[in-house]
Amino acid sequence: MCEQPISDGQHWNVALIGHSYIRHLQSHMDGFPADANLRLNRSLYTVTTCSRGGLKVRTLANDVSMTQFSTQQDFVFLQIGGNDLCDPRLKNSCHQITSFAQYLRHGVGVRRVIIGQLLRRQPWATDSDYNARVFRLNNLFSAWTKENQDLSIYFWHHRGFSDAALSYLDPRDGVHLFYSSTNRIS
Repeated sequence: MCEQPISDGQHWNVALIGHSYIRHLQSHMDGFPADANLRLNRSLYTVTTCSRGGLKVRTLANDVSMTQFSTQQDFVFLQIGGNDLCDPRLKNSCHQITSFAQYLRHGVGVRRVIIGQLLRRQPWATDSDYNARVFRLNNLFSAWTKENQDLSIYFWHHRGFSDAALSYLDPRDGVHLFYSSTNRIS
């Protein structure tokens, strides 16, 4: 199946859906006007966010307000799953997230869905197996999206989030992304 390339001059609606990472990103964009709309040209892109701290896929799937948009979305970026890793059945978590992505594509009519890589936590901030489960679930997402390329659902590896120091994390809790006036979106 061939997709049409993104053409210059067309306006694209982009939604970011997820847990506290997206909520914190929205707070950052609100506090730093230069970073608003993810620094994307407003005449070409409109970025909206739908987020809730502690959000799990089951809650997301049952909350209609998280998928009702005032305009049709061309892209939805999902940053979800970190709060679901308590379930040792990773294939179940993968299935729930990919099923939700398919619902966005076929039930809501989103053109393309992107599943964001789950991010590790500081070892002192979580149980001892958490980061290993993150790695395994990311591998499941990557494999699933490769096997289902025709669905317009993609897996996104975040740039700069694999360093051993985990410097992107808030030093106060070791879990959330850290934004400050010196640590801005780049």
